[in-house]
Amino acid sequence: MGCPASAAEARAAIFRLLREQAEPCDPTTEADVLLVVSELVANSQRHAGDRPMLYAFLFSGVLDVTVADGVRSGPDDPDQENRPFMTAGFGWPLVNQLADLVLVTRPLRGGKRIRVQMTL
Repeated sequence: MGCPASAAEARAAIFRLLREQAEPCDPTTEADVLLVVSELVANSQRHAGDRPMLYAFLFSGVLDVTVADGVRSGPDDPDQENRPFMTAGFGWPLVNQLADLVLVTRPLRGGKRIRVQMTL
């Protein structure tokens, strides 16, 4: 899909992809998908400081999205019970709650990739 300049641009690309599928997804699922993509891209831009790579495809009613950037450090553990006074970091637990699969990998050449799958 390329290198979105903003979370809004990433949402628009995913929105177009969802519209291309034969069977439209329900509005709640669509909103969840767009929220997850927005969160991943916005945080990648915030922490990596440049445009992330966005990969997305649909297969058999599952959306598979990967956001890749050049920073190896990654999101914190989604368990927030031990951080009762936090003022940020709410998006990562949300991603973990909404996505069916969340996988963070760190390639040997550096950076990280966050892959999510969501059933539509």
